[in-house]
Amino acid sequence: MLSSCEIIDQLVPDVEKTVTETFDVIIDANVATGETEKIFVDVTDSDEYQDYKDNIKGYEINEITFEINNYNAPEDLYFTGNIVAFDDAESTFVTIGDLDPVSLKEVADDASEYPVYQGEDGFEQVLEWLEDPGNFNLKFTYNFQNEMGTDYSFEPEDFGSTFQLKVHFYMTILTGL
Repeated sequence: MLSSCEIIDQLVPDVEKTVTETFDVIIDANVATGETEKIFVDVTDSDEYQDYKDNIKGYEINEITFEINNYNAPEDLYFTGNIVAFDDAESTFVTIGDLDPVSLKEVADDASEYPVYQGEDGFEQVLEWLEDPGNFNLKFTYNFQNEMGTDYSFEPEDFGSTFQLKVHFYMTILTGL
């Protein structure tokens, strides 16, 4: 026989949620390192949060992946970097994921999601921000490289090249009483 709490837990299931954010990257100078504009992530705006907000017990981040879209840049360009999360006051910064060097052209042509290597310490902080205040900021810091792993040297005709880095956060909203 199930207790009343166990029955309620079955009636209020954990909810799978995917948060997808897109970073636009523009090559505008012969600079091998950079960072994207920040993106504000607010889970309290989601339908899932609104549907279950009275029963949320916590969050789990199950996986982070990335893909490259709208690729219009040199074919021999490689890329590595970090996904950084931070609070509204911009006083606490944590790395939540690392990207190993990849050929941007190959990733874009493949049209698949690739894993982001997750930083556990950063996850703990993001989970705290998800619980209160329910939001955080993201940015991506990156380094352009050539096939040999050294800084990429852009030519003037490369300036204005663009692509999008789309990051997917697969999470579970834990519910119950």
